[in-house]
Parts: sequence; C-alpha cells; structure tokens
Amino acid sequence: MAGGDSRHLKERGKHYNPFLHLTQPYYQKIRTIYSLHTYAILCYNYAKQEIKIMSLILHCGAKRVEKQDVLDCPAPDGTPTHQPIEHSYLIEETEKLIKENDLLIKDEAFALSNGGMRMFGMYKLDSPFDGYSTTVGIRNSNDKRFAAGAVIGTNTTVCDNLMFHGEYKMQRKHTKYIYDYLSELMGSFVGNIPMFQNIREREINKLKATKISNDRANRFIIECVKRKVVPPSQVLQVVKEWEKPGSTVNKDYSVFNEHGDSLWKMQNAFTTVLHNNKNVFGLPEKTINLNKMLSSYRSESSTVQI
Repeated sequence: MAGGDSRHLKERGKHYNPFLHLTQPYYQKIRTIYSLHTYAILCYNYAKQEIKIMSLILHCGAKRVEKQDVLDCPAPDGTPTHQPIEHSYLIEETEKLIKENDLLIKDEAFALSNGGMRMFGMYKLDSPFDGYSTTVGIRNSNDKRFAAGAVIGTNTTVCDNLMFHGEYKMQRKHTKYIYDYLSELMGSFVGNIPMFQNIREREINKLKATKISNDRANRFIIECVKRKVVPPSQVLQVVKEWEKPGSTVNKDYSVFNEHGDSLWKMQNAFTTVLHNNKNVFGLPEKTINLNKMLSSYRSESSTVQI
C-alpha cells in the first residue's frame, strides 16, 4: 500500500498541494512514507509557478543606496489627512538619540523602493554581550503603504543573521500631527535599548538550553511555512541548515551545534535562510513571527527536552 501511495503522490508531483492535509490524519501517512526532504520537494513543486512571480517582486523591490541618497530624497506634499515625513528626519533623529544614550553605531545600511517613497535603514550597535550585536531597524513610507516606525533586533556575530522582536517596536501613522509625537516616541524607543539587550541575553540562554526533538523540529518548520515565515520553496534550505548549519551558504556555522539540537540552532537555521531574502521591508515581520513561535514552543516546555 505504501509503495502504491508513494508512486501516486510522485505522479501528482507538480499539482499536489501538501498543505491541504496538514491538519488531517493523511498528514501522518505522508510523514510515514516520506522523509522531510522528500516532503519539502513536494512543497517546492507545488509552489514553483508562484515562486517565479514572487522572486521578481523580491528582487525588484528595495535597492540598497548610500545614506546621502536617502537624505537627499524629498517627501511629497501632504494632504489634510496625510502628512509625509522626510526620510532624513527619521534618520537624523534616530542617530541623535542613539548618541545621547551612549550607544555606539558599528555599521549601517539603507534601502529605497517605489521611487524613493519607501525607506528602510538598519544600524548595528555595539553590544555588551558576546556573540551578537543589537540592531535597530527604521522604516518610512510616504505612499501610505505603512506607518513610520522602528524595531529592535539582534544579529549573530558569526554569520550576521538578523532577528527582530515585536515586543520592542515603535510606529506612528502619517497623520496631520505626526511631527508633534514622533520625537517623543523615538526617544522612549531608543531609551529602552539597554533594557532590551539584558532581556535578550536571558532569552538567548533559554533558547540554547531548550532542546527540540527531530519530530518536533519537523513540525515546527512546517508550521513556520503556514505562518509565512518562509515560503514553501525555502523549506529544504531550512532543513539543511538544521541538519548542518552553514551548508546552504558554504560556510562553517558549526558554532550553532555547540548546544545540541536546541531552539537556538533552529532559530539560526531560519535566519540563515532569511538573511539572503532581498525583501528587506518584509524581514522584520517574518522574524517577529519566528520569534513568537520560538517563544511559544519554549513556554510549552516544562522541561529542557521538548
């Protein structure tokens, strides 16, 4: 029976949607017949046509530019209900507050899209802890696509993997009085960075201590696809990173194996894959969703082994 089912599924290959049965008993049959690698190939075949279109969107979106290009980018005229803000205002205010809080910028990067209407910037800050740096991401949209805002994250030193955290963010819609409130909101946001660094250090230690079985790892990866952390086309890459860190980028990330099969290793399997995603505007939401799932899995565990 297993052989017949296997041939049947292989014949359906390009048309079989493996996600239709994730919550049904049939899913157990798939996992019995196939290794996770084969299941990932089914996911890829199903999504191949859509991915061709998605890839164009991702690669034709944001363009990395020099800071001066962003500073020189003008804001359009406002309306009675929508007040665009200069990208330069958000950048200069962020840098001023970072300096006032005795934080040190180690590196920075900026991107523009939609004819300069959307901006994304990242600042890598010095961290008091070994192994990772603190990152501040800022964004602005003068075409009503999203609110002006900022978010705090971390990136590992060994490979520059980036992880944003939804609990530490600030955003404000482009309403008429945005300039009256934005400076105060930014001041409170940047002032909380030292607290974030201490909390994040404790969270990382818990992720390193929380072990995850291969069975739970497989289910976690599939659930992340359902939550749109990664598309189906990248499942196999995440699996390879879980099994051998650094394998998809031809680098030695064996440091992530130092704590065994842990949630820390799982986090970096995802962020290694996401690191090559060209859609910088979508990265914060994806890693925030990943962080929520990691926190949920860790909370469910009453012991070190889950």
